[in-house]
Amino acid sequence: MNKNDIINAMKAYFAEPKEAEKAVEAFLRIIKNSLKQKEKVVISSFGTFIPLEKKPALRRNPRTNEKVMTAVRKKVRFKPSRKLLSEI
Repeated sequence: MNKNDIINAMKAYFAEPKEAEKAVEAFLRIIKNSLKQKEKVVISSFGTFIPLEKKPALRRNPRTNEKVMTAVRKKVRFKPSRKLLSEI
């Protein structure tokens, strides 16, 4: 399921089809902004989005065998809730 599928499924709950798209966009924007501010996003009975920063590390280029220092990398970890795992 992708974003368009979610929007189409949400249209049944709104009087105006455009309202479903606005609701999904707003929901995703709120989560994205919270993660940018390094805040943990908890949605009860669904799961938790945890922003992470990976430290710079010395890595090896497999083609040239050259050692390269990587920059700080941003990641997001999703931890599903127990209720979600028991329902799927």
